[in-house]
Amino acid sequence: GAHHVQNISLAAFSIQPTIAYQISEKLSVGAGLMVNFGNFEINRAITPIGALNPIGAMMPNLKPIIDQFAHLPSVTAQIEGKAGLTTGFNLGIMYSPNDKLTLGLSYRSKVKMSVKEGETSLEYVSPQIKQVIDAVNTAAPGTIRIPDIDGKSFKSSLPVPSNLNLGASYRASSRLLLAAELQHVGWKAYDELVIDFGNDIKLVSIKNFKSTMIYRAGAEYLVSEKFIVRAGVIYDTTPVDMTYYHPETPGANKFSATTGFTYNISSKVAFDFGFQALFGEKVSGTAPETFNPALTFGGKYKSTALIPSFGLNFNL
Repeated sequence: GAHHVQNISLAAFSIQPTIAYQISEKLSVGAGLMVNFGNFEINRAITPIGALNPIGAMMPNLKPIIDQFAHLPSVTAQIEGKAGLTTGFNLGIMYSPNDKLTLGLSYRSKVKMSVKEGETSLEYVSPQIKQVIDAVNTAAPGTIRIPDIDGKSFKSSLPVPSNLNLGASYRASSRLLLAAELQHVGWKAYDELVIDFGNDIKLVSIKNFKSTMIYRAGAEYLVSEKFIVRAGVIYDTTPVDMTYYHPETPGANKFSATTGFTYNISSKVAFDFGFQALFGEKVSGTAPETFNPALTFGGKYKSTALIPSFGLNFNL
C-alpha cells in the first residue's frame, strides 16, 4: 500500500464571524461568513516494491545492493501545499414554540480549498539505488519509469462538504434536558483527488464519496447548582465507496458513546470534562493498484478511539 500512501497530514482551519438577531421571544435567526485555509502533506511511493528485482536478476553485480532495499519502495514522492483563503457562509434559525421545546436548523455551505503552487520532491531509498536507477535509465531510457515531478510545483483542490443540521431539545423537567440532532454531510462533492503537475502529469485518486447522515441523541441532568452530568450516543455513517477504499481516507460506520460533566467551582469559574468512546465497524475494502489498475489493493480496517477532553470556563 506504499504507492497509495505512506504518510499523510491534513489540517483545515475555519474562522466564522457570525451575527444573530432575535425577531421575537420565540424566533431567532443568524448568519455568518466562513473564511477557510489549510495545508496538507502526503508521502507515497513512485515505484512499486520490488520494481528493481528484474534488474538484479539480469545484472548480478547490482543484485546485492538491490536486495538490500528490496522490501522498501525505491523512490518516494513528498507532496505538500498550502490552501489559500476561501470563503463560504452559514445560516441558522431557532424556534421555541413553548418553554419546553426548542427547534433549530442550520446550514454551512460547501467550500473548495485550492492549492495553486504546491511543492514536490523525490526521495530515493539510498544514494546507491539512485545510481542504479540513473545508470539503467541512461542505458535504456524509460526502463524504470520515474515521473518528472522532482522540484515541480502542482495544483490541486479539495472540497470541504456542506452540512445541514436539524436539532431539537426538550425540557422534560426543571432538572432534565433531552436533545437530538440529525446532520446531513454533503460528501458527494468529493469524487476524486487530482494532483496536477502540468505537462499531462497527474496523480489521480478516485473517491466516489456519497453524502452521509450523522445521528445524535443525549441528555443533561442538573444534579445540583454546582454539578451537571451529561450522556449521549452518536451514529456516524461512512461516505467511502468500498471499491475505492484508499488507506489515506479509511472510513466505516461508527458508533460513539459520550459522557461528561460540568462542575461550577464558583459563580465565575466552571470545570468541564467530556469523554467519547468511538467504535468503528470492521470493514474490508479494495482500490485499484496505482501501477496496474487491472489489479486491486485490499485490506481490512477497524477504528477505535478513546477521546477525553477538559475545559476551564471563566465568566467575567
